[in-house]
Amino acid sequence: MSENLQDLEDYIQYQFEDFKSFKLALFLNSGQVSVKFSTGEIDKNFIDNLISEIQTKNSGSFHLENREFSLQTSSEKLLEFKHSESEKIFALKNGENLMIVYCSGSTVDKDQERIKELIMDLFN
Repeated sequence: MSENLQDLEDYIQYQFEDFKSFKLALFLNSGQVSVKFSTGEIDKNFIDNLISEIQTKNSGSFHLENREFSLQTSSEKLLEFKHSESEKIFALKNGENLMIVYCSGSTVDKDQERIKELIMDLFN
């Protein structure tokens, strides 16, 4: 792993792991996963389907497993998809780079503003 990717992985781990609702962060470059960090075991099919759906959908809704996620907000390239009050996906595309963050749990609403700030800071 290059030094830049290691720095990115360290940043993601350091910034996101303390959020109780944080489950998964993916950083893709040119469609390929460069960094993956999760706080638990995440099914590979879930990750593959999540990437596919985010790369092909910029609006509307999509299904992951048996859950429907609908677009809640779209600003400054940051997309926010929501299944319920306790399950959200945030995605930000900047050129060839794509950051996806999956959150689930009772603290999503409390954590979401800071998580969105951290995602935006990563691309500034």
